[in-house]
Formats: sequence, C-alpha cells, structure tokens
Amino acid sequence: MRTAACSAAASPLLLATPQGTGQIWVARASDASGSDAAPQLGFEPWGPGSAHELAPLLAALHDAELGHYPLGHAVAQAHRHALNRPQQRMAVVRDARQRALGLASLQCWDESAELLSWVVSPSQRGQGWGAALLQALEREALRQRQHLLRVQVAAAQQAAQRLLERAGFERCGPFLGRRADPFTVYFEKLLGQEPAPRLGKP
Repeated sequence: MRTAACSAAASPLLLATPQGTGQIWVARASDASGSDAAPQLGFEPWGPGSAHELAPLLAALHDAELGHYPLGHAVAQAHRHALNRPQQRMAVVRDARQRALGLASLQCWDESAELLSWVVSPSQRGQGWGAALLQALEREALRQRQHLLRVQVAAAQQAAQRLLERAGFERCGPFLGRRADPFTVYFEKLLGQEPAPRLGKP
C-alpha cells in the first residue's frame, strides 16, 4: 500500500483561535504553571532534534509498547518508527514552558488515514489531552481529504478503547494487510458525517 503524502503547506486547523493565531489552544482548570498562557496543541515537523527533545514521551510510548505486546511483536515498534516518515503529520501538546505533554501523528495512505504514535505523558493523563489530540487529527485528516480514519491499539489499553468509542470509532478488522492477533484491537471512523439518531423515548 502506497502512502499519500500529507500536505503541510496549508494553514493549520483551529479548535479555538484566540487573536487569530495559527495554533490549537486547549485550556484546563488543572493547569499548574506560573503563566497565564494556556497549553497549546499544534502541528510540528519531525526534525533532527526531535528525538532528543521528545525523549520523555517517546520513552513512555516505548514502555507502553513493551508492556502491551510480547517481545519481538511487529506492532511494538511500528508507532515509534512512523514518526521518521516524511509523510506523517505530528501534533504536539505543549505547556507554557514549551514542554511536550503529549503527541500523536497522522499517516496518510491511499484511501484512508491512520492515527499513530498516540501518547500522553503519564503525569498528564486524565486531563483530556488524548481526546484533544484525537480531535485535532480527525480535523487534519479531513483537511487532507481523508474521510476514513483508522487506528490500532493494544487489547490491554482499555482506556484508549473507551475514548475511541466515545469519539464515534467502531471496531473493525485488521487493515493494510495486517493480521489479527490477541494483542491488538482495530478501530475506524468515517469522518464528516452526522451521528445516527438514537431511537427511543425523547
């Protein structure tokens, strides 16, 4: 399956745009910093210094992979290696001091996009950053004219699965030639569609 290069030339997407800025801003009541500046979520290129600067997040991602997959499993290294691909689009949440709190990347394929390398710092989990990253990449996928977004997560990652289901993702079979195994669960979502109405009493 060929990759379709994600365009980085267009202006960034916005969830909320204070003062016309080109970044996604997300505020949390629990933010603990000495500055009034809210944490930011924006898209960044993967550069020569990214591996060092994002080392704590990459270590958390690596530790999670080792904990959820057996040694030597093909999936265990796929997400981390994806960040080095020129076609990927990487979203990063940063606090007021520019410390990375979470990241996720989007890979464009021929007929779909895939969410990869989805991780939030252990000390920042439970504050909504995972959901914010997911929403940002959904919008980026639509900007890239990709209406089918897919993601694979470890079967042991129950919290991530619940988050995906709340966001409208549904379970599906393996994609892109991958094989089913007891360690992995696959999800997909058709983007840009209104949710189906629920039947029952008003």
